[in-house]
Order: sequence, then structure tokens, then C-alpha cells
Amino acid sequence: MKPSFSTRLWLLVALVLCLIVGVSTCSTSPPNQNFSKEELSDTCRGFVGANPPAPEAKAKPSSELEKQAREFAGSNGIDVTAQNGKFHFKLKAGKEIALFTTDASAAGLKDAEKELAKLVSKKKTELESTFGVSFSADGEVVDQQWLKNAKGEWEQGADVKARLPRLNELYGIAAALYRAQPSHKAKGSPTAAIKFYFLTDDLTKGERPLATYRSNRNGAPAIHFYPNSTNGRPVLEIDAQFDPTRSMGHAYGSIEALTLHEISHNHQHVIDWWTVVEKDVADELGFVSTGEGWAVKARTKDKSGNHHLYRKNDKTDKWMRCDPAGKEIAGQPELTGAEMRKEALNRPMTYYFPSPSETYAEGVMVLRLGGVYRASLLAENPALYAVAKRLDQREIDQIYGKDTYLEWESALDQQGRPVWYQVQKERSSYIRGSDGYLVKNTDASRQAVAQYEQKVSDDAARKKLSGTPKGGK
Repeated sequence: MKPSFSTRLWLLVALVLCLIVGVSTCSTSPPNQNFSKEELSDTCRGFVGANPPAPEAKAKPSSELEKQAREFAGSNGIDVTAQNGKFHFKLKAGKEIALFTTDASAAGLKDAEKELAKLVSKKKTELESTFGVSFSADGEVVDQQWLKNAKGEWEQGADVKARLPRLNELYGIAAALYRAQPSHKAKGSPTAAIKFYFLTDDLTKGERPLATYRSNRNGAPAIHFYPNSTNGRPVLEIDAQFDPTRSMGHAYGSIEALTLHEISHNHQHVIDWWTVVEKDVADELGFVSTGEGWAVKARTKDKSGNHHLYRKNDKTDKWMRCDPAGKEIAGQPELTGAEMRKEALNRPMTYYFPSPSETYAEGVMVLRLGGVYRASLLAENPALYAVAKRLDQREIDQIYGKDTYLEWESALDQQGRPVWYQVQKERSSYIRGSDGYLVKNTDASRQAVAQYEQKVSDDAARKKLSGTPKGGK
């Protein structure tokens, strides 16, 4: 039966509207939007909110290709959108970066692999040239895996191999390297620097942290990223919303922040943290040595005016009250990580504070992120801020040296008259700006940091007086 004119007109209008809505939705979707297969297929066909007619046989491969494109992009830490017969590959790293475009075809996906490999090679070469760092290769043997045999004894097993870094990982590492200068350099060497490994298995069977800092087989400083440690992480910290009002604090979950933390351990090695510095600054950071480990000072005190002490209970993964020797005080409730962080005399910046070493590494990470992150460190834990800034400057001076300058001074002669003379003095060649990057040490740069710190301290004091929690609105 032939449809009436009004029916045909209505169908024509509906089709036009569907096409308009469909094109608009497909073209304005954010590049990191995770469409399902059905959503992406329906939207790009121009059908929204209704079942499309049965697709022709030739349309099915397009949907499958889109799925393959998303899988390819996701496995490489990048994004893809399909539009007008093209695949547009992008990367979110502070801003949306257009990487390359290919045909939405099987050949186009092959081209995408080649184009991405070129970009990885280019970025890797750029970082190696700029910072002197190096990266693992596909199939490179890192070490032999440690595991327990049937008798419960440790032995070494199969080789643990590594892979090439992905593009998103390289962008995150690049951001960290620019902020972490000069901590990427090997101790005592003008040219050697950190090597980054991307593991395909655990170095110790069954133990899988996010990343570790240790020496490689050649004794050079190395950072090992464990399998899946960068999956789902934003590239830069600014890609994740900063919210200091969150009860759990800021997560610092980016590839940039993770890399900064591990590079902070190389900074500690350079300044002799584990042999000299840690025991000298532990008290400033709110820790007490128990002989075999560390206890955290709490805000509360006993009747003698001594701060209550807590140490980690490895069996329960909670914090228990202890005496100065680390012995548990019976009858006292254990605290969760969140409760301990709140109870600590010097509030840690994150929930990872098992020792002065890790607490300090987190502090240096935040200091070097600069801006609102550095401000949160100063407002939340001024003691950690002071130690991190001081020791950070020590390494900067160690690497870049100091400048000499003449300064006028005066003294009174025997008749009580002022006599002016010049004195040669030294000052750091570089300092870390409030944004986290190194800057030349000038009157203007020093003043800028001082004004930044004063404002942060004044704001924190006002919030405290007004009864607003630190970091609150």
C-alpha cells in the first residue's frame, strides 16, 4: 500500500532530523569518550533514540573496524574518533593533541600502527637527547625473577623482560623530567641518567607495586614500571581535577606524578638520604626511630606531654599505638590509614607514608608539581614543605653550582663613623619557581616565590581562624 503524502512528509522530516542530530553527536563527542559498539555505530549512522533499519552487508565491517580502532587506541593510551570515513587519533596531555588521521579501513589501522610507532620513536629520541635518559626495548631482559620454590626457599627463575614505552607514558615522563631537574641525573656523573623499564612480568613473583626505583644490572639508577601500572591513568596531573576538599586528599594518580615520586628516590640517593639525611630530618617530618623501623608522632599527647606514637601493623595493615621501642601498647584501638593521616602531628600529603623516606618522596613530588599542588603542601604540612624545599635546593646547588656577587656592607670605625666596603658572597644559580620549574635566581624570581608562599600561608591562616578546615572552601 502506498503511503499518503503526509506520511511521506513526516518520514522525510524525521530522517533529516536524525541525520542532523547524528552528525552533531558524532562530531562533538569528547575524544576520550568510551562508546559501546552499538552507541558508536548507531550515532555515526545518524540514528539516535530509535532502532536503525537492518544494515547492508557492506556496513558491518565498518562497525567492527571502529571496535578494532578503539581497542588499538585504548591499548596504547590514546583516543580515537570516527568521522566521515576517517579515524582521528588524539592524546590528552594537558590539552588535546591531534596525532594523526587515517582512513577508516583495515589498511588505515595498519597505517595507524606505523604512524604511532614513528611518534613513539620521535618522542623517545627527544627525551634521550634532552635529558640523557634511556628506555627499555621490546624483549629486553631486565633481570631474573625471584620466586619461592616448593621448600619455601627463594630462588631465581625465568628472565623478566621489558617492552618499549607507549606514547602516553613518554608524555607523562617528559612532564616529570622537566619538573624534576636535576634529579634525573645519576649520582656523581655529568652525563649518565636514569633508565626507564616497562616490565612485562613481576621482578618478584606475586609482588606488583606500581613502580620501583632501584639499580639495574649495571649499577645505574633505574625506574621500573610494573605491568598495567599506567593503565587508565591520566598523562598529566592537570588532566585530573584537583580537589583539596576531598576527605581522602588528592590522589596524584597521573603518570607524571607517579614518575615524579620515583625520580624523588633518585634525588634521595644523590643527597645521601639513607646514609645521612633521613635520621637528621625524621623528627622534623614527625617520625621517631624505633630501632628496627619508624613510628609516626600523633597530635595527641600522654600525661607526660609526649606525643603518642603509632607504627604500621603489617598483619592488619593498620596503625597501632606503640612505645618508643615500637612495642605495641595493648588495649588501644588501631587506626586506619585515613584515621592515622588525620591523627598525625604532621599530616602526610597522601596515604602512602610508611616511613620518612616515602613521606618525603611524596612531599618532593607535590613540591615539584607546583601551583595549587605546592600550595596544598605548604598549607597542609609546612614542616614537610620546609624540608623538601631545603633539600631540593641542596641538590640544585650540587649540580648547577652557585654564583658569586659583591654586596656592600658597613662597619663603624674607631670614631663611630660608618665605613662602607664590598664583600664577596655566594647564592644559588637556580631556584625552583612556584610553578615547579627551575628558574634563574634573580631578585624578581626570589620575590615571586616569597609572595606566593606568603599568600598561601595567609590564606591558610585565615581559613584556620574562620573555622574552615585546611583546604576547605
